[in-house]
Amino acid sequence: MIDKFSKSSLSFIKIVFLTYLLNSSISKAGAIDNVSNSNKESLIEKEIKEEPIEYAYVGLGEDNLSKPLEKNYRRDFYRYNYILNNWIKLKKFPGGRRTDSISLVVKGKAYVGCGKDDGDPSLKIPERYREDIYRYNTKNDTWSLIAPFPLCLRRNMIAFTIKSIGYVGLGRFGAKNFANIFKYNTIQNKWIKAFEYESKQNPKLVFTINDTLFLGGKTFFCLDKNDQWKQLQNIPEGNNADVVFVIKDKAYVGFGGMKEKNLKSKKRRKSKKYFKENLFYSYDPKNDKWTEIKPFPGKSIRGCVAFTLNNKGYVGLGEDNDGNLYKEFYCYDPENNSWQKITDLPSRSRKNSVAFVLKNENHKA
Repeated sequence: MIDKFSKSSLSFIKIVFLTYLLNSSISKAGAIDNVSNSNKESLIEKEIKEEPIEYAYVGLGEDNLSKPLEKNYRRDFYRYNYILNNWIKLKKFPGGRRTDSISLVVKGKAYVGCGKDDGDPSLKIPERYREDIYRYNTKNDTWSLIAPFPLCLRRNMIAFTIKSIGYVGLGRFGAKNFANIFKYNTIQNKWIKAFEYESKQNPKLVFTINDTLFLGGKTFFCLDKNDQWKQLQNIPEGNNADVVFVIKDKAYVGFGGMKEKNLKSKKRRKSKKYFKENLFYSYDPKNDKWTEIKPFPGKSIRGCVAFTLNNKGYVGLGEDNDGNLYKEFYCYDPENNSWQKITDLPSRSRKNSVAFVLKNENHKA
């Protein structure tokens, strides 16, 4: 009798607690949209029985709380639960503090690395470009080092996955653009040269849809089934794309670049009109068509991160024209073309971080 009472009491307490969390997340941040009273009970019961199908992970980057003439790069990581609309702090990235890194997911495993660190100011060692890459294990929240990326002395690298194969490459060093792209052999733990992308500009926009690669700057291309580059309709805002996420068969691209094109570069950087007004477009590869959608409601898109969870897009962090950094996040619902604010990252504001999404291994199908 006591055991039965204890179990029923615990179940009741759990339901009350989850009801509080659910109502709190809806009222404060709109993480779960338009949940009717009739569906609330079933949603709570579902949360009790199972956890989210996927989690988002965000980390690294740089903040502005540094000493003069020094960078303040980050190595912390956080996990986002879209059902409870909360963040959980994870173990720190073992590769040290860094920014402008790459991230990709291959066969259910996340890989993060490259970028640049802040050197060692105490030893007067300047910033260094890194070639090390780590694989993340969700079961025990640990990172393991894999084979380093070859020929790494570069920034603004890209990373993507096609047919369960991870690719990393391009980037630039000084005025030189790199054209080579390498693929990673998970069995041999080895990087192999895959193909090249010859262009005068390093692409800022990179994404895949149905195992097709799309990338570009002022001009826009896809890699067709015959491994030939096919030019597509130009990107609406030129080489100013700063963030992208994919939902089903469409890409959603945010622009945070130059607005006053007639000013010279030095004056343009000082201009209050230097960044676009947070424009967002959707891209339909079936029709090769760009369509403007509701603009991003946050302060800036430049230096943001983006990811997709539960058929919704999430965009956050970033820097505005005055150098202010942010930790806020917004969720985009393509069904009603609307943005809603969610819980801020529980850490310092930052830019140039990484984000990836992994399946929850504890999820009950």
